[in-house]
Amino acid sequence: MTQSVSDPKAVSSLSRAFSRYGWIGFWSQIVVGAIPVVLMVYLFVFARSKFAPRAGFALVEYLPLAGLLALAFTTHWSWNYTRPAKKIASGDASVTYAKLSRAAWTGIFASTFGIFSQSW
Repeated sequence: MTQSVSDPKAVSSLSRAFSRYGWIGFWSQIVVGAIPVVLMVYLFVFARSKFAPRAGFALVEYLPLAGLLALAFTTHWSWNYTRPAKKIASGDASVTYAKLSRAAWTGIFASTFGIFSQSW
Protein backbone atom coordinates (compact mmCIF):
# COMPACT_ATOMS: atom_id res chain seq x y z
CA MET A 1 0.00 0.00 0.00
CA THR A 2 1.47 3.32 -1.00
CA GLN A 3 0.61 6.49 0.75
CA SER A 4 0.79 9.80 -1.08
CA VAL A 5 0.19 13.39 -0.15
CA SER A 6 -2.23 15.21 -2.40
CA ASP A 7 -2.10 18.65 -0.76
CA PRO A 8 0.21 20.83 -2.90
CA LYS A 9 1.25 22.91 0.10
CA ALA A 10 2.30 19.79 2.03
CA VAL A 11 4.18 18.44 -1.01
CA SER A 12 6.02 21.73 -1.39
CA SER A 13 6.86 21.81 2.31
CA LEU A 14 8.15 18.21 2.22
CA SER A 15 10.25 18.94 -0.84
CA ARG A 16 11.80 22.04 0.76
CA ALA A 17 12.49 20.14 4.00
CA PHE A 18 14.30 17.29 2.24
CA SER A 19 16.30 19.72 0.14
CA ARG A 20 17.18 22.05 3.02
CA TYR A 21 18.13 19.34 5.49
CA GLY A 22 19.96 17.37 2.82
CA TRP A 23 22.21 20.31 1.98
CA ILE A 24 22.67 21.32 5.62
CA GLY A 25 23.63 17.75 6.48
CA PHE A 26 25.96 17.47 3.50
CA TRP A 27 27.92 20.65 4.17
CA SER A 28 28.08 20.10 7.93
CA GLN A 29 29.46 16.60 7.32
CA ILE A 30 32.06 18.04 4.94
CA VAL A 31 33.17 20.56 7.59
CA VAL A 32 33.21 17.96 10.37
CA GLY A 33 35.00 15.45 8.12
CA ALA A 34 37.69 17.97 7.22
CA ILE A 35 38.83 18.23 10.84
CA PRO A 36 40.22 14.67 11.18
CA VAL A 37 41.72 14.86 7.69
CA VAL A 38 43.59 18.08 8.56
CA LEU A 39 44.73 16.56 11.85
CA MET A 40 45.99 13.41 10.10
CA VAL A 41 47.88 15.45 7.52
CA TYR A 42 49.45 17.56 10.26
CA LEU A 43 50.38 14.46 12.23
CA PHE A 44 51.99 12.67 9.29
CA VAL A 45 53.77 15.72 7.87
CA PHE A 46 54.85 17.69 10.94
CA ALA A 47 55.07 15.12 13.75
CA ARG A 48 58.68 14.60 14.81
CA SER A 49 58.33 11.67 17.16
CA LYS A 50 57.90 8.06 16.16
CA PHE A 51 54.65 6.32 16.86
CA ALA A 52 54.72 4.14 19.93
CA PRO A 53 53.22 0.71 19.48
CA ARG A 54 49.69 0.60 20.78
CA ALA A 55 48.80 -2.29 22.97
CA GLY A 56 45.36 -3.01 24.24
CA PHE A 57 41.92 -3.80 23.04
CA ALA A 58 41.85 -4.05 19.22
CA LEU A 59 38.33 -2.62 19.01
CA VAL A 60 39.68 0.78 20.06
CA GLU A 61 41.77 0.89 16.90
CA TYR A 62 38.90 -0.05 14.58
CA LEU A 63 36.17 2.22 15.94
CA PRO A 64 37.71 5.47 14.60
CA LEU A 65 37.96 3.87 11.17
CA ALA A 66 34.33 2.75 11.43
CA GLY A 67 33.39 6.29 12.46
CA LEU A 68 35.15 7.77 9.42
CA LEU A 69 33.40 5.27 7.16
CA ALA A 70 30.09 6.20 8.77
CA LEU A 71 30.95 9.88 8.19
CA ALA A 72 31.58 9.19 4.50
CA PHE A 73 28.33 7.23 4.24
CA THR A 74 26.24 9.87 6.01
CA THR A 75 27.78 12.61 3.85
CA HIS A 76 26.72 10.74 0.73
CA TRP A 77 23.34 9.94 2.28
CA SER A 78 22.72 13.62 3.10
CA TRP A 79 23.48 14.52 -0.50
CA ASN A 80 21.02 11.82 -1.57
CA TYR A 81 18.25 13.57 0.39
CA THR A 82 18.32 16.34 -2.20
CA ARG A 83 17.43 13.92 -5.03
CA PRO A 84 13.94 12.94 -3.75
CA ALA A 85 13.32 16.62 -3.04
CA LYS A 86 13.57 17.36 -6.76
CA LYS A 87 11.33 14.41 -7.58
CA ILE A 88 8.74 15.47 -5.01
CA ALA A 89 8.72 19.03 -6.34
CA SER A 90 8.24 17.82 -9.92
CA GLY A 91 5.34 15.56 -8.91
CA ASP A 92 7.10 12.26 -9.64
CA ALA A 93 4.82 9.44 -8.50
CA SER A 94 7.72 7.02 -7.91
CA VAL A 95 8.50 8.72 -4.60
CA THR A 96 6.34 7.09 -1.94
CA TYR A 97 5.96 7.64 1.77
CA ALA A 98 7.58 4.24 2.42
CA LYS A 99 10.69 5.15 0.39
CA LEU A 100 11.03 8.53 2.10
CA SER A 101 10.53 7.00 5.52
CA ARG A 102 13.10 4.27 4.82
CA ALA A 103 15.62 6.85 3.59
CA ALA A 104 15.12 9.02 6.66
CA TRP A 105 15.48 6.10 9.09
CA THR A 106 18.60 4.82 7.32
CA GLY A 107 20.17 8.26 7.73
CA ILE A 108 19.20 8.39 11.40
CA PHE A 109 20.68 4.96 12.15
CA ALA A 110 23.89 5.69 10.21
CA SER A 111 24.36 9.03 11.97
CA THR A 112 23.73 7.45 15.36
CA PHE A 113 26.29 4.75 14.63
CA GLY A 114 28.82 7.38 13.59
CA ILE A 115 28.26 9.37 16.76
CA PHE A 116 28.61 6.36 19.06
CA SER A 117 31.66 4.98 17.24
CA GLN A 118 33.47 8.31 17.73
CA SER A 119 32.59 8.57 21.41
CA TRP A 120 34.77 5.62 22.43
